[in-house]
Amino acid sequence: MKHSVKKLCLLLASATLSFPAFSADTVKQSCSSDEPVMAVYELETMNDHHNKSTQRVELWRNGHQIAIRYPAKNITEVWDQAANNKLHLIRYFDAYERGIEYQPEEIQGDHDWSLKRQLVSNQLIGEMTLRKTRGEGCDTLEYYVKKDEKAKLSLAWLPAQALLKRFEVKSNHSRTDWKLLEVRHDEKVINAEFAHLASLYTTDYIDIGDNESDPFLLKMINLGFVTHGASGFYDSEGHDIGSQHNHAH
Repeated sequence: MKHSVKKLCLLLASATLSFPAFSADTVKQSCSSDEPVMAVYELETMNDHHNKSTQRVELWRNGHQIAIRYPAKNITEVWDQAANNKLHLIRYFDAYERGIEYQPEEIQGDHDWSLKRQLVSNQLIGEMTLRKTRGEGCDTLEYYVKKDEKAKLSLAWLPAQALLKRFEVKSNHSRTDWKLLEVRHDEKVINAEFAHLASLYTTDYIDIGDNESDPFLLKMINLGFVTHGASGFYDSEGHDIGSQHNHAH
């Protein structure tokens, strides 16, 4: 095990902090997709048996650091780009203030930075058909659709902020629906969270086999959380739903 010290502080969305929240529809005088932001989403999934689950997902961005947090499971995944545009991941278990670090070669799935940064990839947006545009400036909203033999996709996209406002994927067997609930900007708070996460204790994935006596790691192994780094989209029960989100790759 090692104490992880990063040149760039990492990000954790703390459930105990209190923020002055405002609506996602709040009009901003200026905006940039590069400015620090935390977007709150409701993610609803339903299968062909009409079993439905709903969870909150938080997307945090600060420069070249991205964090995706699942409050229901106390999991925060922090992504950044390594060499050759490959992805590097630290999966934090918030209740334990511990993390497991994955190098690029240990991460399965698509190494698409835009997918982590926006929850929908630039490639997919490019494959969709723009049906209409409303608003202007920061509030410009673009509506895209795509339909093939597998699924129908509908996207409401805020291009100036690089945020999805609504994203629905319907197939014969399932439905996934992302809804933007609110957006928060507070650079001081975000920087403080980077600093907090940088102080947490992490273990390299490759070293877990030598540390299985560690009670935390043993519990994570028994719960099935210690695997190769995956796409990192979880339902309310903690199951990886990355396969249901493949349309956003």
